[in-house]
Amino acid sequence: MNRLREEKFDLGIAEAFDMCGFGIFDVAEIPATIAAFSSVHAGSLSTAIGEPITSSYIPGPPSTFGDRMNIIGRLINTLEILPTRRFCNTIYETEVNGFRRKFGAHFKGYTELLSETSFVLTNSNSYLDYPRPVLRKTVAIGGVGISVDRSKNKLSEEWDAILNKRNTTVLISFGSLAKAIYIPEPHKYACHFGQGLLKTFETMPDITFTMKYEDDKFADHLSNVHISKWFPQNALLDNACPTFLYPADPRLTAFVTHGGLGSITEIPIFAEQPRNAHMLAKHRAGIVLTKYDLENPKKLRDALLNIFTDPSYTRNAKRLSEMLLSQPISPKQLLLRHVEFAASCIILLLHLLICNGYKILVYSPSFGYSHMKFMGVIADTLTEAGHSVTILMPIMDAELSEQTGVKLTGNIIKIPQEPRIREMMKWRADMISRSWLMSPSFVSFRQMAENVTKSFTYMCEGVFNDERLIKSLRGEEFDLGIAEVFGMCGFGIFELAKIPVTIATFSGVHTDTISEAIGEPILPSYVPGATSTYGDRMGFIARLMNTLDVFAAKMFFSYISKSEVKSFRRKFGAQFKGFEQLLPEGSFVLTNSNPYLDYPRPMLHKTVPIGGITVSVDASKNKLSKEWDAILNERNTTVLVSFGSVAKAIYMPESFKKGLVKTFETMPDTTFIMKYEDDTSKFADNLPNVHLSKWFPQNALLADPRLTAFVTHGGLGSVTELAYQGKPAVLIPIFAEQPRNAQMLAKHGGGIVLTKYDLENPRKLKQSLLTIFNDASYTQNAKRLSEMLRSQPISPKQLLVRHVEFAAR
Repeated sequence: MNRLREEKFDLGIAEAFDMCGFGIFDVAEIPATIAAFSSVHAGSLSTAIGEPITSSYIPGPPSTFGDRMNIIGRLINTLEILPTRRFCNTIYETEVNGFRRKFGAHFKGYTELLSETSFVLTNSNSYLDYPRPVLRKTVAIGGVGISVDRSKNKLSEEWDAILNKRNTTVLISFGSLAKAIYIPEPHKYACHFGQGLLKTFETMPDITFTMKYEDDKFADHLSNVHISKWFPQNALLDNACPTFLYPADPRLTAFVTHGGLGSITEIPIFAEQPRNAHMLAKHRAGIVLTKYDLENPKKLRDALLNIFTDPSYTRNAKRLSEMLLSQPISPKQLLLRHVEFAASCIILLLHLLICNGYKILVYSPSFGYSHMKFMGVIADTLTEAGHSVTILMPIMDAELSEQTGVKLTGNIIKIPQEPRIREMMKWRADMISRSWLMSPSFVSFRQMAENVTKSFTYMCEGVFNDERLIKSLRGEEFDLGIAEVFGMCGFGIFELAKIPVTIATFSGVHTDTISEAIGEPILPSYVPGATSTYGDRMGFIARLMNTLDVFAAKMFFSYISKSEVKSFRRKFGAQFKGFEQLLPEGSFVLTNSNPYLDYPRPMLHKTVPIGGITVSVDASKNKLSKEWDAILNERNTTVLVSFGSVAKAIYMPESFKKGLVKTFETMPDTTFIMKYEDDTSKFADNLPNVHLSKWFPQNALLADPRLTAFVTHGGLGSVTELAYQGKPAVLIPIFAEQPRNAQMLAKHGGGIVLTKYDLENPRKLKQSLLTIFNDASYTQNAKRLSEMLRSQPISPKQLLVRHVEFAAR
C-alpha cells in the first residue's frame, strides 16, 4: 500500500464487480477514481451512484426477456434482478467490512466509494443494448476492444481455406466459460446437445461449420465441420453476416453462439447470456434459441435456414453494424476522455492547474478472461492516451495467473491467490460442466452466489490485509480509480488508498445492481435483464419471467457486495462505507453496452456505454497466419464455431457434440472452424471440413470476408465483435447473460437464436445456417449494423477517455 501511495497516482480505475479496487484506491490516497464494469451494467453500482433501476421495462443482467415484456415478464425480470443486486451488495459489504476491520469503522462504505468515483465505465453500447435512463457519470465503452480494422482481421491460410470450402459458412461458439466441451454427457444428464448439433451439421452438408470446441474428435466424421479450440472470431465475423455487427469476412454467413456479451449470438446458456441474446435479436439480426434447443437439430437447422433465406436478417445485421461503427463517440474515445477528465478535474480542484496525464489505478481481478480483457482494454486505452496507469490484479483463478488482458500497460501489481480460494475454486469446474444443462433455478443460483461470494470476499481480504500494499497505494496519490462493479472490493480499496475520484465499470451490457445503486430505473417490463432469455418484445408471462431474472441477478451481485463490505467493516470498522455509498460516489459507470446494438433503454448520463471498445476494426491488426488463411480458402462457405472460454466445448454433453458433428457431416461443402479445448480428442477428426483448435484469432477470422457465419454462445465479447465485423450468426446461449446478448443481436436481423438444447438436433442448426447462407438479409443486416457501429458519433474509446479524464479533473 505504501508503494501505491508513493506513486501518487492521479486516478484509479477498477471494475465494480466488487469494492476492493476502490477500497485500495482510497487506502492509496488516489484523488480520483473511475469504476468499471465488464458487463452492460450492474444494478448495485447504479443504486450507489444514484441511477434509477427500472425493472418494469428494462431487462436485468440475468434476465431471460427482452425489453418488450408483459406483466409476468416484468415480474420475472424484477425477481431476476434482485438476486444479482443482492449478489453484488454482498460482495460490496463484505469487502467494506474487511477494510473497516483493518482501517477502522470510519472507512467508507461501498456506496460512498462508488458515488465518489468520477465515472463508471461499462462494457455496454447504447446502440446495441436496451435503452435505459443513465447518468452522464456512467460511460458506456462497449466494443472498445473490438477490432474492425481489416488489416488486423486478416485470416491465416488455414482459416481462409475453410471459408472458401463452401458458399455458406457458419461460425459456432459457446464462449470461453461454458465451453462446448463441457456439454454434459447423455448418460449422465439424459440430454443430447452435442448429438443435436452433429445432426444439424450432418443434415446441412453444403454448409461449412466452423465450431469452437475443445475436442478435436467432435464431429470428426463430418467433412463440413471444422473443429477448433480457438479461432479468430472477430476476423471470421469480419464478413457482415447476420449476428455479426462489424463488417469482416463476407464468406462467413452466420454465427451460432451462446449469447455472451462479447460474442452476442442466439443460444443463451446462463447468466446474462439470455438477456444479451434478446438484446441482439431485438435488432432483428439474429434468432434466439434456448440451450435446450440444441437437442433438437430441426430447430437449429430451421434457424440457420431462416437466416440463409431471409435477407432481412443480414440487412438488419448490416444496419446495426453500420450504426455501431458510426456511433458519435467510440468506446475507446469515451474511455479516454472520461478518464482524462476525471483525472484533470481533481487536479484543477487541488492544484489549480491542468496536467496532461493522470495517475490512474485500475482494479482488475483475474477471475474471468472477458472481465480481464475489458478492464485491460480500458487500461491500455488510457495508457495510450498518455496517462500513467497501474493495474492492481488480485489472482482468483490460478489458470489466469499468467494473463493480464493488457498489451501496453506495463505497471501491474499482482496479488497472489488467497489460500482459501484454492478450495473454493474446486466447485468451478463442476458448475461450468453442469451449466450446459442447467436451467435457471433459485437453488442453483443461490448455491453459485454463495460460492462466488466467498471467493470474492477471500480475494478482497487478501488485498486489504496487505498493509504494505495499501500504504504504497496511498502514497502513489492516484487521481482516479476504476473498478468493475462485480463486487465492491475495488471501491473499498480505492477508499483505503484515499483516491478522490472513482469510476465504476461493468463488462456486461448492464447490471441492475449498479443501476439501483446509482438511482437508475430498472424496467423489466420492457427491457430484458442481463440474464434474460427474452428480447424487448414480451408478453405478460415473458415480462414476469424477465422481472424474476432481474431480481435473481441483483440478488447475485448484492451477495458479493454485502459480503465484501462486511469484510471491510470487520477490518476497518462499522463506519466503512457500504456499496450503496461507494457506488453513487463514483463519477461514472462505464458499461460494455453499445446503444446502436443493445436494446434501447433510458439511461442516466452517469452511465456511459462503451460497448465495442474491446473490438479491433483495424485491418492491419487482424491479419491471419498462413494456416488460418488456408483454412478459409478450403470452401466457399466457412462457419466459425465457438462457445466461449468459460463453458468450454470440451464440457459439452455428448449428445450436443454428436448433434454438432452430425451437422458438420451433413454440410460437407462448408468448412467449420470450432474452438475445442482438447488437442487429444477425436471429436470430428473424421470430418475433413472440420478444424478444431484450442484457440483461434476470433476477431481476425470474423473480419475476414471468407467467413460466412459464426455459431457462438452469445458472450458479450463475441456478440460485440459480431456486430462490429458485420457477420450473421447462429446464437446458442449457454448461461448467464448470453441469452440476452443473443436476442439483442438477433433483434438487428443478422442472427438466429437457438437454445443449447438445439445442439442435439442437427437439423435445427443446419437449417439455421442454411437460412443465413441463402437469405441475404442476414448478411445485409449484419453489415448495416456494422457500418452503424463503426460510424457512431463518438467511439467507445473516446467516451471512455473523455469521461475518465473529466472525472479525474
